[in-house]
Amino acid sequence: RLATMPLPPGRIGAAVSLLDRHGDMWVGFHDGGVARYDKDHLLGYFEDQTLVGVMAILEDKRGRIWVGTTSGLAAVKGGGVLTVPSSDRIPLRYVTSLLEDTDGYLWVGTTTGLVRVHPDELEKSAASPAYQPSFRVLDAWDGLSGSPTSRGTPPAINGPDGRLWFTVANGIVAVDPKRLKPARLPPPVQVEQLTADGRPFERTEQGTTLPPRPRLVQLAYTAVNFNGPTRI
Repeated sequence: RLATMPLPPGRIGAAVSLLDRHGDMWVGFHDGGVARYDKDHLLGYFEDQTLVGVMAILEDKRGRIWVGTTSGLAAVKGGGVLTVPSSDRIPLRYVTSLLEDTDGYLWVGTTTGLVRVHPDELEKSAASPAYQPSFRVLDAWDGLSGSPTSRGTPPAINGPDGRLWFTVANGIVAVDPKRLKPARLPPPVQVEQLTADGRPFERTEQGTTLPPRPRLVQLAYTAVNFNGPTRI
């Protein structure tokens, strides 16, 4: 027979769902929040300013529930919510899909592209606003033919050979994490000009000596890089 499950107060639009390893159902809502059900009851409801516009839910290998929204990522852990909003530290705006690869990295589909990040880095970022997480972005400069979307059921899936498949604005892309090339080293920096208190100083092979206690030191420099602008 059919059983109607109660909705959390004020929620009307279920967007995505997930059946976890314990058999509980997680439901994310368009208008915000995530609910957890067993076969008969509403077990809990989680709200946060980041849990608005839920678009993706994933359980990782350690049992953490990751929720992608229009404003970032959140993790339901230990009865609480850890939030990682999109910011200058990590681009997580408009998360449309979530996958985990065989090495435990999360792949996050966003309007910026595919963001590869380890869950531990996200937890550190959530715990400390000053922490700069380590991550990598794959976008059009890597051959991504459009931003990842929420279209498709599901919009992202793990292939049996380890590849990750995503629907994007212009079709479908597959990423093989094992063949991902290491990030390029930062470009060498060339100092073009050095001034102290408005006075220029010539650079020599022996170095440059400045007068004691200058009030203002300025460096003009360049760094030549033939990658795309998002790679600099």
